[in-house]
Order: sequence, then structure tokens, then C-alpha cells
Amino acid sequence: MTHLMCQRVSSLGFVVFVASLFAGSSVCGQAPANIQPESTKKVKKATVYLKVEMADGVTAEGSGFFAMERGIVLTNAHVVGMLAPNSKAPKKIDIVGNSGQKDEFKMTGLVLGVDRNNDLAIVRVEGEEKRWPESLTVEFNMSDLVELQKVYIFGFPLGAELGKEITASESSISSFRKDLDGFLYQIQVNGGMHPGNSGGPVVDTRGVVVGVAVAGIRGTQINFAVPGEKVQGLVHGRVQETLVGLPFRDAAKIKLPLKVVCLDPLQRIKAVEVDVWTAPPGKPRPASLQAPAVLPGDAKKQTVSIKYDKGQASHDIQLGADLPQGHVYWLQPVFVNQAGVKQWGATSNFKPTDSPPLDRVDANLTANIAPGERSLKLSTRSVMRMTRGKEKHAESDIMNLEVLETLSNHPKGANLGLVWGKGQFLEEFNGKRVPRRPAAYASIRNHVHGFACNETGGLITFGFVKFNFKDPLVNQDANDMVHFFLSSYQFVSLPLPNREVKPQESWPVKIRLLMGREKKKDVMDVVLTCTYEGTRTVNDRKEAVISLLGEINVLKSERPLLRQPSDRAFGLAVFDVEKGFVSKLKIALSDERDFGGITVARIFEADMTRVPGNPFNINNPAKPKEKPNMPPSS
Repeated sequence: MTHLMCQRVSSLGFVVFVASLFAGSSVCGQAPANIQPESTKKVKKATVYLKVEMADGVTAEGSGFFAMERGIVLTNAHVVGMLAPNSKAPKKIDIVGNSGQKDEFKMTGLVLGVDRNNDLAIVRVEGEEKRWPESLTVEFNMSDLVELQKVYIFGFPLGAELGKEITASESSISSFRKDLDGFLYQIQVNGGMHPGNSGGPVVDTRGVVVGVAVAGIRGTQINFAVPGEKVQGLVHGRVQETLVGLPFRDAAKIKLPLKVVCLDPLQRIKAVEVDVWTAPPGKPRPASLQAPAVLPGDAKKQTVSIKYDKGQASHDIQLGADLPQGHVYWLQPVFVNQAGVKQWGATSNFKPTDSPPLDRVDANLTANIAPGERSLKLSTRSVMRMTRGKEKHAESDIMNLEVLETLSNHPKGANLGLVWGKGQFLEEFNGKRVPRRPAAYASIRNHVHGFACNETGGLITFGFVKFNFKDPLVNQDANDMVHFFLSSYQFVSLPLPNREVKPQESWPVKIRLLMGREKKKDVMDVVLTCTYEGTRTVNDRKEAVISLLGEINVLKSERPLLRQPSDRAFGLAVFDVEKGFVSKLKIALSDERDFGGITVARIFEADMTRVPGNPFNINNPAKPKEKPNMPPSS
């Protein structure tokens, strides 16, 4: 199966299941004005204290509750340290029932799955089954909830610091927060939550769970709960995302690789299909419990059964021979659960002109490092984003730059001299963009930055020259700009295998990346798996397409919190077979982790195009006198 890096379409909207699907999931009858003692007792029995030892050894506390079925505890993904993508399962989860009472008992837990988008986790309990309390019912019909309705929050605020006994607080619904597609994603409540309540149940006057406590805005009575319908999606399964790959020729047929990723921790999904049809382009169609309506211009749908195993289903979809003018291919995943009920995921579409089909033939991917001139357009964005509840802060560095690249002889490969042409450097703070000082850019525009590469085109050294201008502000801007440029160029300098490769063949590469400002940077290795997907001819040039997928290892950080293993990188490279260089490369890495309720996310994106010669007419001064003073990049 090809690497699916071309298009990523989220299918996160969850449409509520019908009552007949979830036996025992809803309680009929009129709700009392206040919660009754027997209901309070039942919810208290079902609510448990969690003490979690994270993968990195850090210990955290939170709440959880038995719900849906025997032996299942629900909580937040951040409580078990698994909110960030690619995060590791905790080393140990201690679950305490009847906390603080004479009949207190302990159990251990195992994470079965997480829904990071909704901050939910499902934990299987291990221990004496006879001591498990009765599971709580989780409401699925959020439409019956109204503002100012009474709710009750159970859990362990401040963890063991306040005391081992459970706390029950009365609150009320103050708002319903919806996403851009109109789906409910959070219930806002008026107080009753504190750190430690995370993962605990929010119930109505019947004692039925309507939400899971998740977050609050510090210093206010504004708190949030994950709606019960999101819990249903985690327990009973749903389509999480659809990955669309690069089309390829198979004899006379054109096929499109497709991968459907499902959230299915309890293995409730029994079959997966994909509906394929042609229609004019338009807005994505949302997830649905019923077969979506046929819209004007929709052709007849073809349903393709695809093999499903352990949360994933992959298939090469055969595309029709004739696509009506102005139409695109639409794809919609469909899954069938254990009750035989179908659910349609959100759609994605594919436009053939955006990605000509590949020929899966052998290709010689050898770098040409002969003396000469080449030119780049390089656009890069580096983002640091911090979130705590509804509080957000983001700062970014942005660069758009034309660069002349000169190659000359070097004992181990080639010297690379880089000179800036027209360009722009910006800082962005919470959406407001501020240009870097023009005087700083003008002062270093004619400077030649010295690199060296080996025979594969991969960098072996680069020269970071520290400027020392009289104006301290200009000096700081100049050094930050150069640091950002050098890091960006290193990030897009992809080594090649320098041999003939077969279609779908992979090889590893390692690229050094310096992320952040010159005085506050992180040093990391981006370890990529490169996969040759095939060749195509564009504008009479033969191109080899290479998909990129990898992980990031932080080697050194000025910020201790960020010294943990990082997230994933993905991208696509195009190799000009005739010229012998990477003519296009687009790559991004994301790095997101949670630190005690504060989510820190970093994004680094680079987009590079390369052409022969000097079409931008950039002045080429003499070779630089300074020598590279950085250690090898890998």
C-alpha cells in the first residue's frame, strides 16, 4: 500500500446514534427537579479516583467513572497523558473505588483507546469483578438539554491534596458550543470544576451522564464538558479520517490508494465500504446515520467493499475512464457496526488534474552536484502555540525568499554558496503580523552563506555567521533572520539514494533541524522514511515523486518542557530526473504535547521550488571567506 501523503481529510463529525442501537443508553420518563439520593449514591459509587504514572515518569491525578458496560472506565485523554498525537501509553494507572471510605479498593487500568479530538479515553479495568460498581448510563440525545438546566459534577478536585473523598457539586448548563459544521463539541457549565475533576461525570437530575468534565478557564466559573454523544462515538466506533494517496496506472486502469482510519477501541466495527461517485466540486458532506441525499450533478454511486482490520481499511479505488467536465471524484467511507447499522463518514474528493497518475517504474535517483547555478523559492513558517482551556497564545516566524544557489567543487561533494534575492521576513503574534526591520534585511542581503553537501546532496556542514551591527534591534533581527533561513534550507535539503530504485521502495534519511530563535532554539533530528511512488511527465519533464513520513527526536532544548520525544513529519518531494535535483519539496512537522492542562504545539512548514540557472537575476558576489563552523548535520 502506498504512503498516503497527498490529501488528509478529517472525518471527525459524529452524528448521534438512534435509541434502538444502544440498548440501555437512555432513560425514559420525566426528570425530577433535583437529583435523588439513590441516584447520587449510584453516581458516587461509579466515580473513581485515578493516579497515573506517565510514560516519562511524571505522575498525574484525575477522575473517571464506570459507564456503558462492565469493566469500562471513561476519563479524559489528557488524564492518562495521551492527548498529544503519537503520545505513549502510561506506565501504570491506579484506579481507586469508594475512595476515602472504609471499603476503599484499588484496581489497575489499561488504556484501550483515546479520542484526542474530543479529549476522551477508554480504560479497561483489571481487578476483582465482583467489586465493580454498576455502570452509569450515558445520554446520546443532546437535543433534550437546555440552558440553565441543573447538572451535577462528581470527581476529585485538586486530587489527594483536598482529600480522598469524592466531591459532588451542583452546576447548570450555560451554553452549547458548536464547531464550524454545526456539531456540538462542548457543553459549557457554570462552575463546579477544578483541576482533578477532569474525566469525571457530569450528570443530570436522573443521574444520567450528559458529559465528561474536561476543562475550565482559570479564575472564572466557565467550565466545559465533552458531550455524551462523543462518548458514544468512542465506545461504539466511528470513522476518524480518510487518507487519499497518489493515483497510479495499473495497465490501462487508473487507481487511487485510499485508507480509512477508524476509532474502534472495543472492535465494534464489523465492515467498511467506500461510496465513490462523480459530481461538481463543493463543500464536504458531513457524517450521517442515514444515506446522504443525492444532490444535483451527482452521478450514480459505486460501493466498494474494503478489507478492515484493527481500525484501518485500505484499498486501491479504480477510477472511471471518463470524468465529466467540471466534475471531481467524491469518496465517502461507510462502516457497519455489530448491530448491523450503517454510518457514513464525512466525504473527501479528488481532482485528477491536481495530481497526474504515476507510472510505477524503476527510476535513477542520483544527485547532480556539478558546478553551476540554481535558484530557489523558499517559504517557511514556524509556529509556537500554547493553549490552556480557552486561553490561547500563538507566535510565528514567516519567511518568503528567493535564493541563488551556486555549486563548486569540494573534496567530499560540493560547496554551496547561497545569496538572498527578494524576500520578506515577518513575525506574527496572535494573528497580527509585523515585518522584520528592513535595515536588517538590507544589511545581509548580499552576504554569501556557505554550506557543503556530500555526493547525495545532503548537507554535511553549514556556516552560521553571527553579525554584530551597532543597532542592537537591527542586530537581533539580522541574526534571527539568518538563523531561520539556515534552518529552513537545511530542512529542505533532502539526501538522495544515488541509485536506481523500484516503485514503493523506501530508504531512511536523517535531517538536522534547528527550530526556534537564535538565542532560544531546539536541536532535533528529523528521521524520515522516503518512499519512491513513481514517475510522471509534467511540461515535458520527467519527475519522480517521493513521499516523506517520519518522526522527530529532540536532541537539545533551551526549554526543559520540550525535551520529550516529538511528533510526526510528513511531506512530498519531486525529483527532476533530467536535471538531477529535487525541484519541489513540501514538508511539515507538528509537535504537540500536554503539560498539566497546558497544550504546547509547534508547527514547522517548508515549501521549496528549485529551477536551473539564475532567472531571478540575483547578484552573485565572491565566495565567502568565512569557513563553516557548525558540526556535521547528521
